[in-house]
Amino acid sequence: MPDGLPSQARKLVEQYQHALDARKELRRAAKSGASLFADKDAVHKEALDALKSIRHRLSALEREINAAAGVDERPDVEATTLWDFPTQSYGVVKKGDSKYQGVTPAFIIYNMLQRYTQPGDLVLDPMCGSGTTIDVCTEEGRSVIGYDINPPPARDDVIQNDSRSIPLDDESVDMVFIDSPYGDNVNYNDQPGNIGQHSAELPDFYAALRDVAQEIFRVLKTGKTLGWLIGDQWVKKRYTPVGMLVYQMLVDDVGFIPIDWIVVARRNQSSNTGLWAGRARRHNFYLRGHKHLLLMRKPRELVEQINGFSVTRIGIDQHTRKPQARNWQKYK
Repeated sequence: MPDGLPSQARKLVEQYQHALDARKELRRAAKSGASLFADKDAVHKEALDALKSIRHRLSALEREINAAAGVDERPDVEATTLWDFPTQSYGVVKKGDSKYQGVTPAFIIYNMLQRYTQPGDLVLDPMCGSGTTIDVCTEEGRSVIGYDINPPPARDDVIQNDSRSIPLDDESVDMVFIDSPYGDNVNYNDQPGNIGQHSAELPDFYAALRDVAQEIFRVLKTGKTLGWLIGDQWVKKRYTPVGMLVYQMLVDDVGFIPIDWIVVARRNQSSNTGLWAGRARRHNFYLRGHKHLLLMRKPRELVEQINGFSVTRIGIDQHTRKPQARNWQKYK
C-alpha cells in the first residue's frame, strides 16, 4: 500500500481488501462444504460490515466535496407516498445521532417542513430523542421546541418532559412531528412514565398514546399539521397492526382529519442482514420493511357522534368534503 495515502484513504483500502479476502474465504467454503467452515456466518457479517462502513465513508466524503464546491445538498421534496432514504441524515451538518436507538430519518422532517411550514414557524417534537427535529428545523430557519422523557446527556436543547402533559399554550404550535414507541419490543430506557414499556398488544399502550395525541391536538393551531411516525409489530408469531390502530385513535378518538398515509422504508436496522432474511424465509415470517407516517390536520371544529358505547369525534373544516351519493357509472 502506498505510504503517501492519507489515513482516511488507507482505512478505506484496508476495509475493501478485507471484503475481498472474505469473499475468497466464502467461495472456498462453498466448494469444500459449509460444515467444514464453522466461522462462515461471522466472516459473512464482517465483510458486510466492512462494505457498510465504506459506503458511509464515501457518502461523507461526497458531502464534503459538494460543500467545498458550493453545491446545494438540500434533498428534493418527495412527490409520492413511498419514501425511501439511503441514510439517516443529509448534508454536511449531522442531524440527530445515527447510533441512537430508533433515530428518525432527517429527510422525513425536512419534507414536512417544506410542505407544511414557513420560515419562522414554531415546530414541536414531544418525543425528540437525539434531537433530529431540532437540527433540521434550525438549519431550515424554523423555531423549534423538543421534549423527551429521557433527554440525551449531550443535548441540553432537548427538554425533559412527559409528552402526556405538554407545557405550552393552546393553539400555539404551527406543526408537530412525533416518532413514538411502537410497543415494548425495544428497551428505550428505564425512565418512569416511558410509554415504550407498554406492550402494543394491550389497551394501556394506546390509552397512553391517546393522552399524547390529545395534548398535541390542544397545542396545535387550527388547520395545522401533525406527522406521526409509527411502526407495526411482529413478536412471537403475533402481528399487531400498530399503525392502523394509531390511525384509528387519531381520527375517531381525538378528531384529526387525515391528510395522507406515507410508507417509509426502513433501512440500517439490526435485522436488515442476510442472516435475518434467511431466518424469515426458513421460519415463514416477514421482517418489518417499512414504517407509517400518518399525516393529520387539526380541524376547525369537532362533532361528537355516539354509536352504542363508543364516541367518534368527527373533525370538520373548510376542506372537508360533504357526504354525497356516488355516481359509479362515470368510472366505467
